[in-house]
Amino acid sequence: MNVDAIQPQVIDVLLARLSELTDDDCEQLQLPASLFLDHLRWLEYTVDAKRVCEKLMDVVGAISGKLQREVISALPDIVADSEQKVTQMHDV
Repeated sequence: MNVDAIQPQVIDVLLARLSELTDDDCEQLQLPASLFLDHLRWLEYTVDAKRVCEKLMDVVGAISGKLQREVISALPDIVADSEQKVTQMHDV
């Protein structure tokens, strides 16, 4: 995921898959959403941080309770401080 040419597409795929999961899917597959989010948490940088932040906010609106909590708890690790305005504006 540290390859600039493919990073946006890989992030799109991960977030699209995350938005398709339900709490029941995670329990049945024994696949916590944190596995998806860990890939984003440990990136040294993101090619398009604003876009990632906007997509994460869209995902939060599309998923259910437990998954929402996992995504929201991961936001500080994923979203750079410079993108804080995007998350604030999205809430308004």
